[in-house]
Amino acid sequence: MKNLIRAMLQRFGGSRLFWITAGISALSGFLTGFVCCHEQFADTYRFSGSGMMFGLPFPLFLLLCTAVTVVGAEHSDGALRLKVIAGCSRLHIAGAVLVLACLTGLASGLLFLVPFWMLIGKAVNHLPLASRLSAAAALLALFLAVSISGSLLALLLRKPAAAACSVIGLIAVLALPAGAIDASMLIPQY
Repeated sequence: MKNLIRAMLQRFGGSRLFWITAGISALSGFLTGFVCCHEQFADTYRFSGSGMMFGLPFPLFLLLCTAVTVVGAEHSDGALRLKVIAGCSRLHIAGAVLVLACLTGLASGLLFLVPFWMLIGKAVNHLPLASRLSAAAALLALFLAVSISGSLLALLLRKPAAAACSVIGLIAVLALPAGAIDASMLIPQY
């Protein structure tokens, strides 16, 4: 299984789309944090979550494209068939894809989250630590869900377009809890 993960990491690392996704995730986190955090008075900041819905979908969509493209290339290149012929079980292949999807989702999520939280830190400083951690965990979970579902659906469906459309539907469904989390950040808990 280590060899499968290593081979897939090389495939992801060699993909230009992966590096573009990483850069745009960091840039999008910075721009989203910049748009969402406004200076209200001198040294007083407020967080308006309306910018989240404009800044968050783009890195998620690129992460989906990266996962579907790289895993879908396994089918088109014949690499998946060669792995099965070489004696790797389908469970090991799916496990390696799952581990890789988790690593990719976490990397992209953290690249978005670090500049975002650095910029809105003063605005959400009044919120309890549990609220801030739950919001960060929810954002990371969103990146993980998109990466894992895109990778596994691309592995199962063989058609990258069908996998991408399925995950776009999933993103639309996950946008509802993301909106609820965003709205809850504006209400301080006592």
